[in-house]
Amino acid sequence: MRKALIIGSNSSSSEFKNGGTIRQSTIVNFLQFEGFEVSYLGDIEAPGKTSWDVIVILSLRKIHCARKIKSTKSKIWLDLCDSWIYSRFSMSTGPRLFLIGLFECLTLIINRRDVSSFLVTYISTLDFELDKTLLRFLNIKNVRILTNNWGARKIRLNTSTSKRLVFLGNGNYFPNLLAVMELALVIGPALKRNKFMEPFQIFGSNWPKWIDFLPNIQLRGFKFEEDLYFTQDIHLAPLRQKAGIKNKIMIPLNLGLPVVAYLQSTNGISDVPNLYSCKSQQDFSFTLLEIFHNGSSQPEYVEENPSQNETDTSIVEWLHS
Repeated sequence: MRKALIIGSNSSSSEFKNGGTIRQSTIVNFLQFEGFEVSYLGDIEAPGKTSWDVIVILSLRKIHCARKIKSTKSKIWLDLCDSWIYSRFSMSTGPRLFLIGLFECLTLIINRRDVSSFLVTYISTLDFELDKTLLRFLNIKNVRILTNNWGARKIRLNTSTSKRLVFLGNGNYFPNLLAVMELALVIGPALKRNKFMEPFQIFGSNWPKWIDFLPNIQLRGFKFEEDLYFTQDIHLAPLRQKAGIKNKIMIPLNLGLPVVAYLQSTNGISDVPNLYSCKSQQDFSFTLLEIFHNGSSQPEYVEENPSQNETDTSIVEWLHS
């Protein structure tokens, strides 16, 4: 059996399900379907003693690990996932990701010769388009799109009789902070003018305590997935990030729950009946009111991966060449 090694990131190696772990799971499932035995860097005492057919890197900061481990027959797959330029250097990503981006930029420049021979994958066509200038600079020509496998049907949908307005996310991620502040300070007041007082329920880890003092915000903390999704929930995504396909959108969509989101955060998703894309704050508030008062209480299940075309066969050809 052919062997593949996953060199994960801090996010993808987390014990909790997040964007990184879903992405890593997608690649692992893809490799296993293609007949590879998959191992993980942290689980192997001497990875350099094995001749790996494929080494998958999920963090730019781990390129040096692949260089030490690879053999002459090893193929290297670098999954950038989101647009690297947009996710690191957008004004809405915050100083932490900006500093990480500067460090990774130096890493790319140092490893430019190696990276040019890698297979590079993105989660969506838009992410690839945003990084075209970077890819030309690095002389990378082997670029493919691999969208996520969500597996949301494995999550239990609990029954409820009351509606909740739900936002999911990690408080360490700056765009999530901006989204919650927009809910509290912009969308919330617009709803109150229409005599709507339902609070926004914020779930996730690492939120600063001051979030709980924002008007109309209830901080709920971390919940495991089996205790998170309820039949009457309305999920919210007032995010301005264009890069990537958001897990906080796709998982509730696959469960049949309504999702109200800004158009920028619905990249790669189309023709889903329970997705409500909004162009402005006013549109977001009006749509939320309409769904809360007049929307169906029955989840509208959709086919898994509604945004996903068939996996690019060229990735399969590259793996087996």
